[in-house]
Formats: sequence, structure tokens, C-alpha cells
Amino acid sequence: MASIAPSSAFVFNQEKVNDEIWLPSYAEANLSARVALLKKYKQNSVTRFSDYKKYQIDSQYKLNPPKTEDKPDR
Repeated sequence: MASIAPSSAFVFNQEKVNDEIWLPSYAEANLSARVALLKKYKQNSVTRFSDYKKYQIDSQYKLNPPKTEDKPDR
């Protein structure tokens, strides 16, 4: 019931952050479609990613032994 036009396109760019890891920096989508042969749909979207920060988290876990309950004799 729907068809996507051949002119639709998607672009994704990445860049190396802190010389450590590749992360997304840019995404663009140009979409053209026709729904039920009646309605045309066009959508253009641009997204930029920036200001990545590196976090270090330290966690400590303390496990306590299970509590034992004294059961009365029957």
C-alpha cells in the first residue's frame, strides 16, 4: 500500500573521539514516499552529534549473608 521513491537517501558519518572510539557525528535522511497511491509524503531530517564526554564510574558492592530465622518446633 506504500512505496518509497528512488530519490530517498540516508547519510551517516562518524568521527574518532579522543583518538579512542568512533562515534556518530552526523545523520541525514531524505525520504519521499507515496501512501495508498493517493498521498505524497516528504521528510527531511538532519541530526548532528557533538560534545561527547568520557565518564569513569567506580562501584563497590557489599554482599551480606542471608538472615536466618529460628523456626519454633511444632
